[in-house]
Amino acid sequence: MLARIITIRQNLGAGDPIQCSLSSITSTCRCCCETDGCNVDLQTCWSKIQVPDGEEKLKGCVQYPKVPEYCMMQCKGNNEPGTVCTFKCNQGYHMAGESKLTCLSDSTWDHPVPKCQMKTCPPLRAPPVKGGVACSNGVKLRSRCRYHCLPGYGLIGREYVDCVDVGNPTVGKWTAGRPKCKRVTCSKQGPLYHGHFSCTKKRRVGSVCKWKCDDPYEIVPKAFWQNHCTHNGLWNEPEPCCTLKCPPYAVMDLVVVLDQSSSVGKDNWLKMINFIKNFVSAFKVRSDSAHFGVVRYNHKVDEDTQILLNYATDSNQPILDAMDKMIYQSGSTDTGRALKHVNDIMLHPDNGNRAKAKDIVLLLTDGESQDLVQKPAKALRDRGVYVSVIPITNSTDPVELNDIVGPGNQNRIFTEAREKGFDALTKEFAKKLAADICPVPCNNPFHGHPNRFTPRPLQDDF
Repeated sequence: MLARIITIRQNLGAGDPIQCSLSSITSTCRCCCETDGCNVDLQTCWSKIQVPDGEEKLKGCVQYPKVPEYCMMQCKGNNEPGTVCTFKCNQGYHMAGESKLTCLSDSTWDHPVPKCQMKTCPPLRAPPVKGGVACSNGVKLRSRCRYHCLPGYGLIGREYVDCVDVGNPTVGKWTAGRPKCKRVTCSKQGPLYHGHFSCTKKRRVGSVCKWKCDDPYEIVPKAFWQNHCTHNGLWNEPEPCCTLKCPPYAVMDLVVVLDQSSSVGKDNWLKMINFIKNFVSAFKVRSDSAHFGVVRYNHKVDEDTQILLNYATDSNQPILDAMDKMIYQSGSTDTGRALKHVNDIMLHPDNGNRAKAKDIVLLLTDGESQDLVQKPAKALRDRGVYVSVIPITNSTDPVELNDIVGPGNQNRIFTEAREKGFDALTKEFAKKLAADICPVPCNNPFHGHPNRFTPRPLQDDF
């Protein structure tokens, strides 16, 4: 750029007043000194000179600085000497250089244009042993890094970490530290009561366990013979159990509640008795298997002929013989009273209720209750009792049946007798009922701890 040459004429006379015209850069200034050079500081006032229209202005910086990437710039002045430009980086960036530039009288800026650089996080530590890491944008802000482990190892800690802005002027921070890779192992299997099994690879990924039951025990679920340890540390199938077939074997305390109201009649009462005898006969009564209680009711509960759970503990026959003594007596239908009696008396530990056995109540009724059933039925369910009902004839109230078995337990209502009534209480129906009501065999506390086999939907409470 060509600089304009200005001649400064000075008056060397003493005592003259200062005479500087601020309207022209060619103005003669008279100094009060007697030596030449009294105008050496005259240049400092040039930027203050107001140039009239038509006259040439003193040239400053050619143009404003170029705005750097990721930066904002604000200037005060018109590029004349003394113009100041201030720089500010966008969020997530920090400045390298001076944040303020001033235009000098020699038409240059006093500092180079700064740069805005993205913040970075500290360098990552070495990848975990038996693992690695990959990042989307190195250690720069908003970079995401994913840790992974070699096959057979599992990640302990965060899989993903991010470089984020935490307000520090120059650096960011990782959202988490480095994880670890640990060898994956599945849980210990067994013991398998009444059977044996063997596993490979010390329960590590790919380990296979093979299972077999001793005769006459059966494996549950059927056709199960092996499972394997998966990469997430879980067995692909829960461990099985070995059990005796149900029926005839079932670990349960089952109380039968019989409606002997006036609508039943003597002939139908005998059909109910024979049906329950066939049902009880389908099971083995043993100390480590099924126990039965039976009670009948109308407007009251017949405690004189009731059969408590501890009445017979090693044979079905005493129960069958005692049922023959239950002579029909008509009356109204107070089902709520009967259910309360079962909760208070029949399932009391002093009367043979076992803590390890599954509690089941089976109600047979041919009509609506004359008292409320909701509260006593809920009291039974709240203590873990599986409450089921066989409605005989269509005269039974569906709402009342649902109140007895509880919300969502419609599968506990056995409807085979809804259409045919008492004639449906056949030996075949008793056999089918025995199979349907069997508790999940792997929850046999007498053969070891309950294991993890998931029951089929019909028996989801067992």
